[in-house]
Amino acid sequence: MSGEAKSRAYLNIPGVQNELAAQLKLLNKPLVTIVFAGRPLELEWYHNNSDAILMAWFLGSESGNALADIISGKVNPSAKLAMSFPYTVGQVPVYYNQYKTGRPSVTGEYAEYRSCYIDVPNYPLYSFGHGLSYSNFIYSNLQISKTLITGNERLEVIVQIENRSPIAGEEVVQLYIECKSFSVVRPVRELKAIRKVFLTAGETQQLTFILGKDDLAYYNINMEFTPENSDYIIYVGGSSLAKLNTEFSYRC
Repeated sequence: MSGEAKSRAYLNIPGVQNELAAQLKLLNKPLVTIVFAGRPLELEWYHNNSDAILMAWFLGSESGNALADIISGKVNPSAKLAMSFPYTVGQVPVYYNQYKTGRPSVTGEYAEYRSCYIDVPNYPLYSFGHGLSYSNFIYSNLQISKTLITGNERLEVIVQIENRSPIAGEEVVQLYIECKSFSVVRPVRELKAIRKVFLTAGETQQLTFILGKDDLAYYNINMEFTPENSDYIIYVGGSSLAKLNTEFSYRC
C-alpha cells in the first residue's frame, strides 16, 4: 500500500487489523504495536492503547531478528522520525518547518480567531525528530557565547544532556532556529544541526554547536541567499518540539 502510484485518501490502518488490536487490548496484557508502512499513518488509537509503538517501516530479511532485539531490550533504540505523523488526515500537510501565519495558536490548542483546529491540536501526534528509547534524556543549561554576532562572527551554542536512567543509550540532539523577522516569510523552525551522542547510565555530557552567517542565511526578497539584520531564537532538544531555548541577534 506504499510506493509509486499508491496514493491514499485515508491514512487509517486497513482491514480487520483494528478489530484484532481491540481484541488484544481486552486481554489486559502489555501491548506492543509494530507498524510496517512506508508513510505516516493515523495512529491515535494505538498511541492511547499501546504500551509501546515501534515504527518498523519496510525492513529486509533480518527484520525479525532486529525487531526482537529491540523489543527484548537487547538493543536500545535511538532512531528519530524523518517526518511528522498527524492525528488525522485532515491535518495534512503537517510538517515542522511550516510557514508562520498571521494568527498563530501559541499553545497549539484551540483558541478563537486563531489559525487552528477546533477538534485536534495544531501540532502532530508525533513530530519530526521524535523518537523514544529505554533511556531518559534530560536537556538543560543552554548557553550561548554572545547575545550579538556580526559579519563573519560565529556563535557557540552549549547544551548539557543527561542520561537520567539506569540504561546506556544514544540520543540524537537537534538544534533549530527561528528567525523573528525577514524580508520574506521563513519557516517557524529550521533544523540547523544534529549530533548523535552515547551516554552511559547516569552520565552527563556537554555539547557545543557552532552557528555562523551561512546557517542564518535564507533567500531574501531579491532571491539572494544571505542573512539579514534580525533576532533569532535557538531551540535544542530531542525533536522539533524542543522547548529549551535562548535568543541572540545578528547584524550584517
